Amino acid sequence: MKRLLLATILSGCALGMIAQPVNRRVLIEEATNASCPPCAAQNPAFNANIVQPNMATDKLTAVKYQAWFPGFDPMYNQNSAELDERITYYGLQNIGVPTTALNGRVPDNNNTTGGGWSGYAGGPYGYTQAVVDAEYADMTPFTLDISHSFSNDLSTVMVTVTVTNVDVNAFSGSDMRLHVALLEEEIVFNTAPGTNGETEFQEVMRKMYPDALGTSIDDDWAASQTQTFNISGAIPSYLYNLTEISIAAWIQDNNTQEVWQSNYSSPIQIDGPDMGVTALVGSFTDYCAASVNPEVSVENAGTVPITSATFDVQINGNSVATENWTGNLAVGATANYTFTNAVTRMPGTNDMEIRISSVNGGVDINNANNAVFDNVSMRSATAMAYPNAIGFEGLAFGDLANNTYGSNPDGMTYGAISMGDVNGLTTSLGGFEQSNNSFFWYYYNAGAGQQASFVTDATDIMDAETASLKFSHAYAQYQAENDRLEVLISTDCGGSWTNIFDAQGSSLSTTAPTTAQFWPTADQWDSTRINLDAYVGNEVMFMFRGTSDFGNNLFVDDINIAAAAPVVDPGPDTTEVTIDGQTVYIIDGDTFELWDGEFVPLGVEETAEAAISVYPNPATDVVNIAGVNGIANVKIYDMRGRLVMNKAIESNVISVADLQTGIYQMSIESAGVNVIRRITVSR
Repeated sequence: MKRLLLATILSGCALGMIAQPVNRRVLIEEATNASCPPCAAQNPAFNANIVQPNMATDKLTAVKYQAWFPGFDPMYNQNSAELDERITYYGLQNIGVPTTALNGRVPDNNNTTGGGWSGYAGGPYGYTQAVVDAEYADMTPFTLDISHSFSNDLSTVMVTVTVTNVDVNAFSGSDMRLHVALLEEEIVFNTAPGTNGETEFQEVMRKMYPDALGTSIDDDWAASQTQTFNISGAIPSYLYNLTEISIAAWIQDNNTQEVWQSNYSSPIQIDGPDMGVTALVGSFTDYCAASVNPEVSVENAGTVPITSATFDVQINGNSVATENWTGNLAVGATANYTFTNAVTRMPGTNDMEIRISSVNGGVDINNANNAVFDNVSMRSATAMAYPNAIGFEGLAFGDLANNTYGSNPDGMTYGAISMGDVNGLTTSLGGFEQSNNSFFWYYYNAGAGQQASFVTDATDIMDAETASLKFSHAYAQYQAENDRLEVLISTDCGGSWTNIFDAQGSSLSTTAPTTAQFWPTADQWDSTRINLDAYVGNEVMFMFRGTSDFGNNLFVDDINIAAAAPVVDPGPDTTEVTIDGQTVYIIDGDTFELWDGEFVPLGVEETAEAAISVYPNPATDVVNIAGVNGIANVKIYDMRGRLVMNKAIESNVISVADLQTGIYQMSIESAGVNVIRRITVSR
């Protein structure tokens, strides 16, 4: 009996010394974009609660692919081919962003233990610690060791990867690849590079070696087989910060897409010069000034003294001036520098960027802090005549209207928005649902105190008898936050401003608070008219300024500047017309609305849009379009945003006999006016 027990113990000891499968370090590859609002909403919590803690405990490797959709992203433009390759490899472009691949598959509740996906599969919102723990516990036969170093001139990265089959059994794959990716562990912008407000990006894939297809390795691995790979490549010039370079590596079966193991080599210390531009000193509030002399604040954020630097000034993406700075800036010191050459600006919106192009005659190890942006817009030489309107129709997401100038120092998401910019939305976002677009401030995802504004071009009310400003707005509190909207007027080209409207919190609200994101319906809008008689005899500019209290979204539309006397007694020839629920009055060929007992002129754009109507609604076989002259281009979209009809008509009658019963959005473009009308087809 004792002899048998001893044999069992010895056998157990012998087996224990033979290697077994090991934990699988989890690989998460995310497609994201700097102009994607859901990315800005989901990424911060995903990074803080899932990515960073599990990278710290060596359970997880994260790789972020900046995608081409839905809008501008400079990190995508810098390496679009390789990013496209990885995103389309998983088909993530067919799902949208942000979406992830988990160990080579798009996760959901059916194929992933512990997930929380309810809206769409693979979104960062669905990750829990249970997901990571379950994937980490899924054993693999491979270990993967990785390290990296740089050439002395910081032009090349050298990566060493050792792959070992630690199992007692042989392994057989089908098309095994080793992928090596250079990441920037953190990129921090002074202002948001896209339109969603994000300024911080983590684990951003910047280059793959040798490319996005990886390196072919053995498909068949004997027990205990090991192989070391030495891979090197040029460090891209577009990197923002060399001190943030990290390396991710993983082995993947190219046919099944299964990731068998991953690992990560964290950033290593680099000594060298780092000069940063911390701010533009002063602001450019004079919209009539033809030139400016920028002043910047700089700091030495590196490890060696700085004695020279070259500044490059760009206006609207074009280099307009280069200046050389010399001095002696100690480590940690700051200084101000004023440009000796004036920078000319042109009428319209002028985006100015001041960038450091070289330090101490060579490379700057951190380019992320090398640029600062500001708006140096100049108003048109000729003021707009009254009446006029500021419209948002036909604008892409985040755009500013013509004849307006934006200021967004905090990188808040704001600008034009339409129904199609919001997943699943079925109601128009124009004022009172009478048009397609409005202007919004994304307070739902903007920190308290963040501010963004737009300024209108000048309107000439020099010889007006009376004047007024009218606009519509919609807003709901999240709970009890004091999100704010101010409207200010200037008669001196923006040199000084007077507040003529100021509302926040409950006084700004047009409906009850909601903890869901607020997207207004027709009955959740309100209109405001402000008398401007005190400013008659001037050219006036208006500023619409929004300040977030981290509450809910604010929308503005139907901005009209009327400068004609109200009609108190319209006379017998007045025609009352109701168009899409809005009552207007035709008096001597002009269009008015009834406001506080007075007939007030409507703005030009609002009048043209309001004049276009569709009937009957609901429709059975045909829809008549009233208020258009000549040829109208008509597009009809279903509630999933699919184009179901696109044709030009001359008879102002369009057949809907081929459309199924349901609700549709009809885009009507005629004589430079584009409106959206909602129609119902019923049989």
